[in-house]
Amino acid sequence: MKVISDNERQASDAVHSQSSPQDVSRSSRLSAILSREELAPFVRAYDLSDLSLYWLPVKEFPVPQKQRSWLLEFLKRLGLVLESESGLREENFLPFKTLYPDYLDRFTQTGMEYLPLSGMSISPDAKPVANPSFEDIKELVGSSSKSGAPVDVNQFMPDILYWFLIKKGLQQRQDFFGSGGMITLYLKPDAACVAPPLRIPKVVSSRPDFSKDIEGQVQATYSMKDGFLQASKELFGKSFEHLPIYQGIRFVLPILSSKNFTTADVETRECYLQLFEGMFWESPKDRGMLLVLKDAAFDRRLVEILQSMEEDGYKYADF
Repeated sequence: MKVISDNERQASDAVHSQSSPQDVSRSSRLSAILSREELAPFVRAYDLSDLSLYWLPVKEFPVPQKQRSWLLEFLKRLGLVLESESGLREENFLPFKTLYPDYLDRFTQTGMEYLPLSGMSISPDAKPVANPSFEDIKELVGSSSKSGAPVDVNQFMPDILYWFLIKKGLQQRQDFFGSGGMITLYLKPDAACVAPPLRIPKVVSSRPDFSKDIEGQVQATYSMKDGFLQASKELFGKSFEHLPIYQGIRFVLPILSSKNFTTADVETRECYLQLFEGMFWESPKDRGMLLVLKDAAFDRRLVEILQSMEEDGYKYADF
C-alpha cells in the first residue's frame, strides 16, 4: 500500500478539497467533468467550475527519472493537442534559483543556443526581495557558523526568471525539466512577434561558416515584440513600479500554488488567467506538478492524452 505523507495529503486536499464531481453547481458542465479514476494520475479541483486545475504528485525534486520520462512525454503530447486544436503556442521559463547546483553548468553551456532573457517572478501579495543590510548578512553567517549548515543566500536573491527566446521546448525540457521550477505557458498567437520569411542568397548559405540557426536567431529578435511582455508587467509587476530596476524588467510572472486558485474568488482567478490560456509548472509547495487551463471542460481531452500514452506503454511510476 502506498503511504501518503501529510504534505502530499495537504497538497491533494488543496486541489480537490472535500468536493466531488456531483458538487459542481452547473449541470451543463457535468458531462464534461470526469471522475477521479478516469483522470488519474491527475487530480482535478472539482470545486472550481470556471477553469480546469489539475495536480500531479511527484516523489521529490529533482524529479526521479521514471516520473520525469513520463512527464516529458505527456508535455510533448499536451503541447501538440493545444497547438492543433486551440492554436496555442508554448513559451518556456526557468527560475534562476533552481539552477544551483545541479543545472548551472548546463544553463551556462546552452546560453548561446537558447538565448535566455531575464525577467522577474513574484508570489501574489508578496514584496520584491530587498537588498540585505550588513546586519542581515552578519546574522545569517553567524547562525550558519553555529549550526554548521551552508549559508543560504537565496533569501537575499531576487526571483529572477529566464524566458528562452529560442523555441526548442523539447530540448530545453530535456535539459532542465524536473529541477523544481520550470514553467510552460500556453499563449494565443501574436502576429507582432512572428518573423517574416527569411530569404538567404545561396552564396551566403553555402559558406562553411554560415549558421543554420540564423532563422531561430531572427525569430528570437522578433520575440522581443511579444505582447505578453508588457501585459505581464501591467498585471503582475505593480510591486516593482517604485524600484529603479522597473524600466529594465522585461516581464513579470506570478509564482502560483494550488492554494492561490482554490482560496481565490472568481475575479482573482480571472486575473491570473488574463495573460495566458494555460500553464503547466513545477510546484514544490504542492509536492507536484500543476496544470491550469481556461477551458473548464478540458477533462476529456486530458483523458484522451492519458489513454494514448497508456496504449503506447507509458505508465506513471508510483512512489
